[in-house]
Amino acid sequence: MRRKGRKNRNRYRQASRARPPRRRMVPVVALLALVAGGAGLYHAKPWQWEVGAQLGHYPFRHIKVASTFRHLDAAAIRRIAAPFAREGFFLTDVERIQEALLEQPWIADAAVRREWPDVLHITVVEETAVARWGEDGCLNARGQVFTPEHPPALPGLPRLDGPRGSGALVLARYRDISERTRPLGLKVAALSLDERRSWRLTLDNGIRLALGKDQVGARIQRFTAAYPQLLKSNGGREIVEVDLRYANGFVVRWRDVASVDNNKARMS
Repeated sequence: MRRKGRKNRNRYRQASRARPPRRRMVPVVALLALVAGGAGLYHAKPWQWEVGAQLGHYPFRHIKVASTFRHLDAAAIRRIAAPFAREGFFLTDVERIQEALLEQPWIADAAVRREWPDVLHITVVEETAVARWGEDGCLNARGQVFTPEHPPALPGLPRLDGPRGSGALVLARYRDISERTRPLGLKVAALSLDERRSWRLTLDNGIRLALGKDQVGARIQRFTAAYPQLLKSNGGREIVEVDLRYANGFVVRWRDVASVDNNKARMS
């Protein structure tokens, strides 16, 4: 009976040694739970941050702005973000700040993030105008129209125009025509699409082209092929306009040399 009792005690001791001590596991589990809870709090929406509200306000003391400033400045960005950032580190909704920034005409993209304990980081990408649009608008490289409060002069950029929603179409046509006229040393100064879907353009030397609705590429090709010969046969006259809205040819309107001389005489 004594031997049997000893065997049972030995088995109990071995089993108790094999089980991990529960007290050692408690701090590890608590630490993991704390880390997971902190990460969830950081990424949670403001309406989820009840714990953050209980911890206190934790105001932002720094709003850092990064951008390649051309038409904006850091102070303007801070003025937009400041009303939203008053809620403090935990309750400020960075998505609302981003939305407010993207409403600004010169801002193409924006990213907002927090840095503990009191820094708000804002990165802004400015719009790049590749053309003027209408009277006071601008066109970006994606063919999107944006209208700054104070339109800049933007010297050297072409002026494009068209019906609402036609920015990408007009920009694509401008690029195509520019490729066709570049070998002649000509640039497109203005291009417009009217409500009847008819195209007109002005070259940088002042010549106006009426292109109509259809076969615009073929009509431009007809003009570029004939342009060197037109310069040779102009007799000193200037080309005012070329109407290419014909099936097999075009009509050239010249500036009368005699009328130009008469105007000069009257002015002198």
